[in-house]
Amino acid sequence: MEQIPAPPTSEPQDDLILRAVLHLQPRYREPILLYYWQEYTIREIAQITGEKENTISTRLRRARKQLEEELKGVFDGTALERIP
Repeated sequence: MEQIPAPPTSEPQDDLILRAVLHLQPRYREPILLYYWQEYTIREIAQITGEKENTISTRLRRARKQLEEELKGVFDGTALERIP
C-alpha cells in the first residue's frame, strides 16, 4: 500500500494525537489513517486492504480504545509519558 501522508498539525494536542496514532500497530494504524485522515469509508478501506468490512470495523474500534488509553489526560492537561 502507498504511504499515507500525515496531516499538518497546528495544536500541541494534535501532535500528541498523531504520535499516538503512529504508535499503533500497523493493522490498527492503517484503518485509522484511512478513515479519519483520508476520509475513506469502511467499505472502501476493506476494498483497499482486502479485508472484510467487519474486520475493518473491529480494528477501528480497537484502535480507538487503544488511543483513548494512550491519550488519557491530553485534554485535561496532564502529561503523556507513555508515548515516545
